[in-house]
Amino acid sequence: MKLYRIVSTNTFVLVIGLAALGGCASVHGNIPRAGSVVSTSDHEPPVNLTEISEQIERADYRHDPETLIRLQTSLEQDLEHTPRPGKYLYYYLGYVNYALADVLYEHTDKAERYVDASEDMLKHALKINPDFAEAEALLGSSYGVEISLSPLKGMYLGFIASSASTRALRLDPDNPRAVLLKAESDYQTPALFGGDKKLATAEFKKSLMLFDVYKAADADAPDWGKAEAYFWLAYAQAHTGDVQQARSNYQAALAIEPDYMDAKKALAKLEPKDAAK
Repeated sequence: MKLYRIVSTNTFVLVIGLAALGGCASVHGNIPRAGSVVSTSDHEPPVNLTEISEQIERADYRHDPETLIRLQTSLEQDLEHTPRPGKYLYYYLGYVNYALADVLYEHTDKAERYVDASEDMLKHALKINPDFAEAEALLGSSYGVEISLSPLKGMYLGFIASSASTRALRLDPDNPRAVLLKAESDYQTPALFGGDKKLATAEFKKSLMLFDVYKAADADAPDWGKAEAYFWLAYAQAHTGDVQQARSNYQAALAIEPDYMDAKKALAKLEPKDAAK
């Protein structure tokens, strides 16, 4: 989740009061949505799923839609050429669309198409494995994005988004991404609607501890989010006046992902004005 989702308009603040929010989504040009067949005779070698999580995450932090589109296309080609796709192929198609919307969020029409694609793919992953906590957590987050793009949907999607997040944590309470996405929701949701910034800050810290000890079920499992957890913890600390800790955690995020654009911008805002001269 990006900084623009924190500093958005009052309308968005009301929207996040209707639902638990998580990631983002979007669409670029005429790029086919996930799940569509990519017509090509030049099918590239199969995507290495053990590396795809890092590649998507890094491109998201760099605000690099071109790389994300290339990864999306490669995954779609794999889907076309795989007789019995597994849950992870669908999951990463969901994740790459989620990341594209994060990068291209301001293009509302495109974002809506990407978030739809993300949800479609994550639902496919859950059909293969109904207890797939990673997909459940990201699906709940995607629903939150859909609400942020179309506020009136909060009236019926809010409960669904919250339920998906809750179920993900019930399935895998020590999953760092599930904890992180819930923390982001708790931080952004107004207190009137159940949000709790103090709780969220504790959850950001918990997610970071879990990132250090969590053991994935297998090699293809997702591994993204630690830099994002540092970013959000720093952001929360900066807004309670704990500038020293905020600076340290922004730097920790950048130590993991040196091209994390939002972290760079946020860190620069913490520096004294005369230091920038």
